[in-house]
Amino acid sequence: MHYWELAKEDQRALRPEDFMLTREFTTRWRDNDAWGHLNNAAYYEYFDNAINDWFLEQLGPTLSHDATLQFVAESACRYFRETAYPRPLIVGVRVARLGHSSITFELGLFDAPDGVVGDICALGRWVQVFVDGETRTPVSVPESVRAMIAAAS
Repeated sequence: MHYWELAKEDQRALRPEDFMLTREFTTRWRDNDAWGHLNNAAYYEYFDNAINDWFLEQLGPTLSHDATLQFVAESACRYFRETAYPRPLIVGVRVARLGHSSITFELGLFDAPDGVVGDICALGRWVQVFVDGETRTPVSVPESVRAMIAAAS
């Protein structure tokens, strides 16, 4: 089941434990916008960091020195409630689909003030495609990445 396809009321009920792994972050002063809440672009930075932190933690910098590159082919975010600086956050990561050359991630961003996880603030969808560094054409998801996903599932 893809969380992205759930009814919005069911998406609002998601919790960090519904995701395969979580990453903790703290909002930064620069994340706030003129209205005093987290700017929409900052959500994407946290999603990107959660995915890439996981890759670096599990695989080290090997992918960044490989002839295979990763590009974001699609991204989306549904916002449910605001958050702001200063706040601890939890980003949940799950693989919704592992394709031949791409991975579709679903990400939940949660407020966690005083160590208590609040309701979901946003649900993200992120499609990352693997491409040949020279030709920029799609290639298979590396076996090391497939094994990393299998181990986390």
